[in-house]
Amino acid sequence: YEGFNNISNKEWIWGSPQTLSQSDASYNFYYLDATYVGAYSSFMVDPHLMDTFAKDDIRLPLFQWMREGYLGYKKFHMRSDDTADLVLMRSAEMYLIEAASGTGKSSLCSYIYGYRNDYQGIINFDETNIKAYSVKQWVDLRKHSLSMLFQDLRIFTELTALENVQLKNNLTGCKKKKEILSFFEQLGIADKINVKAGKLSFGQQQRVAFIRALCQPFDFLFLDEPISHLDDDNSRIMGELIIAEAKAQGAGVIATSIGKHIELPYNHILQL
Repeated sequence: YEGFNNISNKEWIWGSPQTLSQSDASYNFYYLDATYVGAYSSFMVDPHLMDTFAKDDIRLPLFQWMREGYLGYKKFHMRSDDTADLVLMRSAEMYLIEAASGTGKSSLCSYIYGYRNDYQGIINFDETNIKAYSVKQWVDLRKHSLSMLFQDLRIFTELTALENVQLKNNLTGCKKKKEILSFFEQLGIADKINVKAGKLSFGQQQRVAFIRALCQPFDFLFLDEPISHLDDDNSRIMGELIIAEAKAQGAGVIATSIGKHIELPYNHILQL
């Protein structure tokens, strides 16, 4: 995977650049060492940290425990000048939030998306409190980083199904028309592209709103009860499209559910 070796790949969101001089401070509590043949160390860790990983966790074989608890990375290699980039955390993971109706799943999505701010506490993006964001910052974030499939869909009923999707795609220029039409075909609503959205069933509108959510670049895709009105076949197809798009963009996915949930290879399942 190219993302394992290149810190500029947006699939990785936490990283630490390393200079040659940092390899000289191995007696410090925190240091970066690229001099070890076959792997390099970055910091001293709790010796029991490895025990917190599941045995089938894909990250587990990437690590090597060095002397005195120093953590080594077997996957990464130093450059010829002994400098390197340490990748610490992967963003392209999938989360499922399960909770009963009325417990705040949709509210949480609205808070993160900046649609609502009637909450206590702090939500930070890149160490910045989102309540301090300007309109311009929110526009940029929603255009390039965050995509949302709202539970209530936010469909324009007076526009056709295709016009609803093109409305966003004209702003982002993300998808070619043939790609959009392919989404309609795969989700079984190719015959509805010129039908006013107000005349579609909720399940059909749900698929239109989903296609619209894919018509932009994103680092995270939020799906608020995305299959509440879909049959098993369309739910499966939607899941396949999500996996493909998330992989292509190196993006994370956060889905909510009150019971029936979309089948994805979730890294984390949170039950509230």
